[in-house]
Amino acid sequence: DKTTDYESLYAGYRLDIAKDNTYKLYYKLFNAIDHNEEGAWVFSGDKKDVIFQETGSNTTSDWRILKLKQKELWGKYTDTNGNELEIHLVPLL
Repeated sequence: DKTTDYESLYAGYRLDIAKDNTYKLYYKLFNAIDHNEEGAWVFSGDKKDVIFQETGSNTTSDWRILKLKQKELWGKYTDTNGNELEIHLVPLL
């Protein structure tokens, strides 16, 4: 479990996914550098993946859906360094 490491690297990670196929992402890299991102999301044709594309960029992030509920997304993706990451996003309390 690398949760503590991830939370240190991406402090305050927040991903808001809207029904209109847009998303907003925020985190503070190393708790020092603000990262704000907006874009669009779509399901893959077989609906086993969700694909995020940042506005004004050709960069996409393809997440394999492990669990999807109204307010919960568990996904697996490969980062730019080739590391496979499993992320569990749940609502803020």
